[in-house]
This record gives sequence, C-alpha cells and structure tokens, in this order.
Amino acid sequence: MTIRITPFRAEREGMLAPREVMEEAYIRTVPASARQRNLDFYIPSGFEAKIYDEELTEDSSTICVVYVGYYSAGELLSISVWSTNKDEGEQALNILNTIRK
Repeated sequence: MTIRITPFRAEREGMLAPREVMEEAYIRTVPASARQRNLDFYIPSGFEAKIYDEELTEDSSTICVVYVGYYSAGELLSISVWSTNKDEGEQALNILNTIRK
C-alpha cells in the first residue's frame, strides 16, 4: 500500500487563488478514467472536497486507487491511496477523519 499526501498553496502578490482555481487544479490531477463517488469523510471547516476511485491492472494484478482532494481559497491537500487490496485501501482512508486545519 502507498499513501501520497501533497499540500499546495497558491497566491499571487499576497492574494490567495480562488477556490474554483484550486478545485480545478485538483481535478486536473485525477485521471479521466476515475469515477467520482460520495465523500463520507470529515471535511475541515472552510474546505470543500471531492473523491474519485479507479481500478488499474498492471502485470495481471489489480491496483485500487482512491484520490481525495480538499480545497479552499489558495489551499489544496491532495491525497491518493494505492493498494492491491480494496478493503485495506478503504480502511486506510479512515486517516482522513483525523485531518484538521
């Protein structure tokens, strides 16, 4: 299992990038083949979030990937969980309920 967590901050001349820009930045990192699903995790106050998932096949193995993005004006937290066992990957997502600003 691999968990990737990447924070981004965007501003110009002290002005934070609009929320819509941060949302679009996140969506551009998600493969077109991924399916959006309902988000059932804690979302910090002032943020919005989206979650996608997909299954990939590499060398006859299935890899389950979940992409989660939390975004607000000037802020983006991008998380992806890669696992060969879907149940373990979903359990790892419980870490999202510990995120606080």
